[in-house]
Amino acid sequence: MDYYEDPYSPGLYRYETNRYPYVEVEHDGELFHAQAQGWKGNSVMITRIKNQLGRVDNGAKETLWIPANSCQRIRREDSTWVTTEDDHCWHANQDQMIDYQPRLKRD
Repeated sequence: MDYYEDPYSPGLYRYETNRYPYVEVEHDGELFHAQAQGWKGNSVMITRIKNQLGRVDNGAKETLWIPANSCQRIRREDSTWVTTEDDHCWHANQDQMIDYQPRLKRD
């Protein structure tokens, strides 16, 4: 299992460290890529890079709670930013099951 229930917040499910799925998010009229950190009910906790300087995680992070229906899982290779701490083998395996093509393209 790649997630667990947070012992300090019942009903909050979090992904295992370095196995955070990448998602494309449409929120408040903005389209961006982020990592899903966990979920509770119909809400997803995401982390995104503010003032992105390049593809590798190098900006200030912001954490938001968003409605689950405002995000779509994407492959790591399609994300506009990544972190060097990712579990590369896990992402490679998971990404094989994703057909969605993001609307936001990386450079």
